[in-house]
Amino acid sequence: MKSFFRPFLLVVVLLCAVAAQAADQTPKVQRVYIFGVATSLTDHRTCITPVQELDSAWVDSHKMLCERALYSLQLQYYMENIHHVSNPVCAVVFAKSQKRAERMWRAVQKKQAKLSDMQVELLEATQFTFTPEAWQPPVMLDDAVPAAPAPADMHQPAPAAADADAQGGTSYQ
Repeated sequence: MKSFFRPFLLVVVLLCAVAAQAADQTPKVQRVYIFGVATSLTDHRTCITPVQELDSAWVDSHKMLCERALYSLQLQYYMENIHHVSNPVCAVVFAKSQKRAERMWRAVQKKQAKLSDMQVELLEATQFTFTPEAWQPPVMLDDAVPAAPAPADMHQPAPAAADADAQGGTSYQ
């Protein structure tokens, strides 16, 4: 009986640990410092935003910024429509401390300055600001997409052999 009880208890404990970890997957609102880099390879131009504070950004349990793509899209929209940059490639960099974000900003600026064929432009804080994005939980496809209706002929019974002979078909009996 003891040999059965210990493995069973171990399985129960592991299941509880996995369930507790899964329950902690919801992101939390935190203050982060963020900046963006937009590069247009056709115009040979790079624009770097200043480090900005976002006081209500969503950060998940893996310490990653939720909805990162939407922040990149904010910068891409600004570059295409306001700065008239064609096809910018945009990226955002974030950190939880301002000191770390500024250190990363200086590193990106130095690397971009070393590229002789790229024109580096530092945007002012008044020109572009990131706005916090709302986090939305992922949607499971089974819940979001209704089942496709079956074709109409799938629900009709197959013609009987007698019906096939009457219609000029061949019956295989």
